[in-house]
Amino acid sequence: MFQKTIAFTVRSLRQENRLWTTALQRLGILGFTLFLVSEVGDHPYMLAPGLYLLEFLTALNLMAIGILGISYFTTAITEEKEERTIGLLMMTGVSPISILLGKSIPRQINALVLLSIQFPFTFLAITLGGVTIDQVISVYIFLLVTLLAVANLGLLASVLARTSFIATVISGLVIAFFTLGPLFPEIIREIYRELSIQRPSLLIDWREFMMAINPVV
Repeated sequence: MFQKTIAFTVRSLRQENRLWTTALQRLGILGFTLFLVSEVGDHPYMLAPGLYLLEFLTALNLMAIGILGISYFTTAITEEKEERTIGLLMMTGVSPISILLGKSIPRQINALVLLSIQFPFTFLAITLGGVTIDQVISVYIFLLVTLLAVANLGLLASVLARTSFIATVISGLVIAFFTLGPLFPEIIREIYRELSIQRPSLLIDWREFMMAINPVV
């Protein structure tokens, strides 16, 4: 099974890397990172430009990871269902685990490549001032963990759903819940305040729980 998984993963990875869109994405990420570094470097009077650069890149990466989780990772299995090739894959003797790994690992590798392309240039934020090397490494470890979590969420949605659209909706709702969850208690608190009603303690517990599990906050 292990050999079949590797063979299926290598095959899927080759197909992904042969797409011109893959090369265009990597070139675009590299060009945009260099452009952003040069723009920040041209403002020597900016307070802590390195911190601004790191915060901006982190926000963009989180946004990109969310988009990938909704659109890219969710089609790993559903595209085979829609094309009705799952049965053909099973006839070749490939196990379901091998199919899951073979379809998901190449997409995760390509996403990690996009993340790693900008990593060396982010160290320029240290020379610009405002951040340390430990902070840069910690941020990218956080982005790595978030990427893997979102990728596996998309894979789970792809397995449960019959179509890519349904998988996208499931993944999008879960990501929205974790992203906007801490805002719900604040909105309800404002409503209670306008109505002059005492705020229940459950809202406080809910907000603390969402703040603890939310990677963005």
